[in-house]
Amino acid sequence: MVNLFSKSLFFLGILIASLIIFFDLFTKDQVFYLLHDFRGSNYATKSQIKLTEFFSLVYVNNTGISFGMFSETENAREVFAFLQGSIATILIIWLWRIKAKHLAIALGLIIGGA
Repeated sequence: MVNLFSKSLFFLGILIASLIIFFDLFTKDQVFYLLHDFRGSNYATKSQIKLTEFFSLVYVNNTGISFGMFSETENAREVFAFLQGSIATILIIWLWRIKAKHLAIALGLIIGGA
């Protein structure tokens, strides 16, 4: 039986995951439009914004996993979506069963980043 404390930890983890997902999508959207506007202005040939001598914002569309691995694989997008959904489901089930606040926070961060 799940007590009220466990349910509040579950909702804490889900809240943290939701906030991480929101801020992740928001910042990606802002950077995309910043680079798009930057390319659309007088700097049409530039595809990056140099912030410092060693740090630049560059838009790259990665259709695979790390460093574009498996990007040429047929049905890779569907396979990765299935894997991501399966892992997130397992983590959510684990989040439902935990009894420690620090684990709820950690799992919320992991689920949000997945």
